Amino acid sequence: MFGGWGLYHRGAFFALIAGDRVLLQGGRREPPALRRAWPRGICVPMKDGTKLAMNYHQAPEESLESPPDMAEWARLGYGAALRAAAKKGAKGKTAAIKTAVRRSGPRRRR
Repeated sequence: MFGGWGLYHRGAFFALIAGDRVLLQGGRREPPALRRAWPRGICVPMKDGTKLAMNYHQAPEESLESPPDMAEWARLGYGAALRAAAKKGAKGKTAAIKTAVRRSGPRRRR
């Protein structure tokens, strides 16, 4: 689907690595300071010549050299992924993982 690596945490896709960029999921509910710090979301060219805007934002380059800073950015991306999944009604992979975990527990005998 894309040329890069996808990052998941507990079933939620929250970031991708494409080339030399780390892109984290974001959204409109992020604090204003964070929205100012992040450049605009990425646009992906489609086969028909149009562009698809996505809610993924490049992590600041200086954060790539600081594990504590990058961990904070990753937490923000993960939070945005959880909000997006909740908004969609927990459909897709996240729901499938939750269902699989729920069903794999011990069963009662009757």
